[in-house]
This record gives sequence, structure tokens and C-alpha cells, in this order.
Amino acid sequence: SVTVEGQGSMGRGAQVPGDLILEIHVKKDENFIRKGPHLYSEKKISILQAIQGDRIEVDLVDGSGYLTVPPGTQSHTYMSIKEKGLPIGIGDPERGNFYVKLIVNIPSNISSEDREILENLSC
Repeated sequence: SVTVEGQGSMGRGAQVPGDLILEIHVKKDENFIRKGPHLYSEKKISILQAIQGDRIEVDLVDGSGYLTVPPGTQSHTYMSIKEKGLPIGIGDPERGNFYVKLIVNIPSNISSEDREILENLSC
């Protein structure tokens, strides 16, 4: 809760207003995990994006941003966008970081043609 002195209502016979007490509940967001001022999310990328690298768009708490995925990125690699998390303190312009766990999306069914291509790549 947050107390704001002198901003409450005037009680019966009071000469000055009382304090305003605010109770704040933050709704959990399914897209982000909060750890202090830092935010965490996951983003699926294709096998091709992981192999070749790419520039991908990610959803942030206040819009979107871009990450450059380097060639050869492994699944479950964390990347960060500096100062795109939450404010460090109330009214503080400094912000935490936004971390993205890249998940390489492995298809469960592939054609025989695609399988042959992948087998040729493994040599």
C-alpha cells in the first residue's frame, strides 16, 4: 500500500484532510515474468533463424523492440535489451533489462525431402 499524506477526505469536524491510503494490486501478465525491475519472456524462432541468424521483433511491456539473433544460436539462449524492463524505483528514469529466452521451434513432422536436406547439412 501507498500512503499520500494530507490527500484523504476531511473527517467530521477535522481541520485538515486525512491521509489517502492506496492499496495496489498488480495483475500478472502471461507474457512476462518479473524479477525486480527485470522482465523475462520467451520467443520461438525457426531452425533457419537459429542457423543463419535474423533480426526479430519482440513484444515489450511498452511496445516492441528488436533483437539481432546471431548465426548458430542455440535453443534456450537468453538475450537482453538494456533498460527496457521496469523502473528501478518509483519515479526513477533508470530501468531494468528485458531478457528474452529464444526457443528453437523443432517441427514434429517433416517431409522425406526436408529430412534429406537436413541429413545433407549434418555432414
